[in-house]
Amino acid sequence: MKNSIPVFAFLYLLLCCAPEKKTAIQGIWKVDSIATYYNGFTFTRKDIGDEPVLEYLPDAGLKMSKGDETRMFSFDISENDTLYHRTVDHEPLEKFSIRELGADRLILRKDLAPVFKGVNQERYEIRYLSRPRHD
Repeated sequence: MKNSIPVFAFLYLLLCCAPEKKTAIQGIWKVDSIATYYNGFTFTRKDIGDEPVLEYLPDAGLKMSKGDETRMFSFDISENDTLYHRTVDHEPLEKFSIRELGADRLILRKDLAPVFKGVNQERYEIRYLSRPRHD
C-alpha cells in the first residue's frame, strides 16, 4: 500500500500538468524575436514580419494567420512541456520545448539539424512571443 502513493502522485501530476498548460497557452500570440544558436554563434532577428500570428484554440486547434491568409492546424502539449504543432490530420509539423509560459510571455526552443557534417554540433532557435496589445 505504501508503494501505491507515489504511483498515484505521479499519475495525478501527469494528468493535471498538461491540461493546465493547454489552458494557459490559449489565445493569440505574436513572435517578437527569434534567437538562433549554432555551435557558439548567436544571431537575433527582431524584424519578424514574415512570421504568422498564432492562435491556440480551446479545442486544441491552432490558427496561423498572416495578412489575409489563415491556415488551420492542431497542437498538443505533453507532460514534459513539449509543444507539438500538427497538421489537421495530426501529422507532426513542428516540435518545441516550452521554456516559459506566462500570462503575456511565451518562450519556445526548437532544436534544428546541423548544417555541416561532424560531431558535437548544437543548433537551435529560441522564439520569444507575446500577446498582441489592443490599444
